[in-house]
Amino acid sequence: MRALSVAMVIAGHLGHTGIFNAVYRYHYVRAGLDFVRDGGMGVSMFFILSGFLITRLLLAEEERHSSINLRNFYVRRLLRIVPAYYFLLFAYYLAQQLGYLQIEPASWFTALTFTKYLNWHEDWYTAHGWSLSIEEQFYLIWPLLFCWGDRPRRYGCAIMLAGVPLLRLYSYCVPAEMFDDLSLLMNIDALALGCLLAFYCKPLLAAFRPEVWRALAIGSVLVLFGLGYVNRLTDPVPHLSAIWGLLGQRHGTLAFLAMGCVLLYSVYVARGPWFRLLNSRPLSFIGKISYGLYLWQQIFVMRPMFWFNHFPLNVAGLSACAIFSYYVVERPFLRLKQRFN
Repeated sequence: MRALSVAMVIAGHLGHTGIFNAVYRYHYVRAGLDFVRDGGMGVSMFFILSGFLITRLLLAEEERHSSINLRNFYVRRLLRIVPAYYFLLFAYYLAQQLGYLQIEPASWFTALTFTKYLNWHEDWYTAHGWSLSIEEQFYLIWPLLFCWGDRPRRYGCAIMLAGVPLLRLYSYCVPAEMFDDLSLLMNIDALALGCLLAFYCKPLLAAFRPEVWRALAIGSVLVLFGLGYVNRLTDPVPHLSAIWGLLGQRHGTLAFLAMGCVLLYSVYVARGPWFRLLNSRPLSFIGKISYGLYLWQQIFVMRPMFWFNHFPLNVAGLSACAIFSYYVVERPFLRLKQRFN
């Protein structure tokens, strides 16, 4: 699932290079292509997956030890996220000193402090750090809420999931920068849903037979496909788009619920071709280097400025940087991370 999510994000950004211009002439191809390169949906899937996996790990630790070692948790997250990300920023710094790019001080500050969602629009190179910043804020806050007890953490997730649609309605009536679509407040519901799925996955899975789950997953994919075109119906009607905005489109509550259904089916129920695809060697390898792919994509998928921004050199260069990042930068720290399990 991680591989598919990062593939959607990169495919969405590859549109800046003009690679899809030729096939966009064919209307019967455009709809499907718009769906598979919906980068926002890919990021939302990342958020749901992150909330789900982190909460499952916390629940497993709590079950084994009756408590959570917060120090070890924060060290593990630090070792997983920071080294590869700061290595990228170091490469940016060298490139800026050589005159190949320009990043303003304010943008450097938010990039270094994981608050990129505050000014993600300042430059292209660090803009994708907005989602990483949201995840880091989540990793900082969620274990503290988790340790308060079973009832507060479950209620807290439910409140966040229900509250964000109301924030969307408020932001429609009173536009404010803090309610930007890429802000922490407007994306916390995806993470909260992932946490709730971790809490309730066993009763949810027991509620339906495998064939019913398969039908629900297929229906969820169709819903996600259709949500991209709802705005064509709502935009002509005054304020109907605001009402629909309570649930969002492919990046809102209804879409998150559909993604959650697909996630549970894919992880616990799927068999046959879908299971074999998700567990195939190519997708497993892409999932392994997905963090590096996400980090290094901005350099290669921007509008063509250098020779390596053109297809297929951009894909080859991005793959090479992601592989280097995993084996040279990330893996040594992942081995160190095992000491804090």
